[in-house]
Amino acid sequence: MNYQCFNDEPPPNFLMAYRMAGEAIERMGQSLPSGPENKAPYFRWLVMRPQMLFAHLVFAYRNQVFAVYVNVVNDGIPSFSAAHKKRLTEASEEFNLVPCEIQVNVGKTGVNQLGVYGSELKNVSGLINVISRAPVLPADLATDADVPMSQWERRAFAINVIERDIRENNKFEIGSTCSVLGIDPQIWFKDDKGRPCWCIVRDWIGKSDSDPKKNDFYHFIDSNKHLRPYDGYFAGVSISSAEPVVYFPDGTIVPLSKRFSAECPLYRGHNMYVNSVGLERIYVAD
Repeated sequence: MNYQCFNDEPPPNFLMAYRMAGEAIERMGQSLPSGPENKAPYFRWLVMRPQMLFAHLVFAYRNQVFAVYVNVVNDGIPSFSAAHKKRLTEASEEFNLVPCEIQVNVGKTGVNQLGVYGSELKNVSGLINVISRAPVLPADLATDADVPMSQWERRAFAINVIERDIRENNKFEIGSTCSVLGIDPQIWFKDDKGRPCWCIVRDWIGKSDSDPKKNDFYHFIDSNKHLRPYDGYFAGVSISSAEPVVYFPDGTIVPLSKRFSAECPLYRGHNMYVNSVGLERIYVAD
């Protein structure tokens, strides 16, 4: 399965709502305890993209991850449909996320307070659990327990690593990204000549001979012929725990011989070693 490589610009009122929701969550996160200096910050963003897959915004606080749908309520009519709710709740159940909604109420007044023609954004609500409809208080839900990162979290983390590398080191423009498992490629970008390119991103724990490699994807184009007009790349990200001591879920210590293998669990909020060589070309356009 694949997706639109360069997404259409969302409506101005949604972009404003998205920005206000993100700023409200950021303020909330900064008001909470930040954690010890030698640890990953308690509050951290995982996904901030207006193109909605199952959530517009995903953030973590300590060992809990919150997936947030920005519900733009336009004169009493919400954008949060039953289909959106189903997609969010299913993903949250599969990947151990807290499914949240944040409402932004909109009124038609011609020009809003930031000068964008369309609608005036009047109010941003707090986080609401989409299942229980109760307020979501991240600090009350987080604990000191070790919670393993889901496969989706590792993939989203790896995409963020490669996206940052493409933008900051290659100086290329990002078109879109997709962290939904089973959908390839993960990133579309424009190269230094303005040509659209695609990139498959894979993540793994530690290091072994079975880690994904670029030559594993040389024939990806054979079953995805619609991608032939565009250059293709592979980018791999190795992730391993940087904690001084790591425990298996049963409470036993992970021996040093397994610290950098796929057997060593990765837990939310732990410090990590990250290694990637960046973009590796796997296909040259016809």
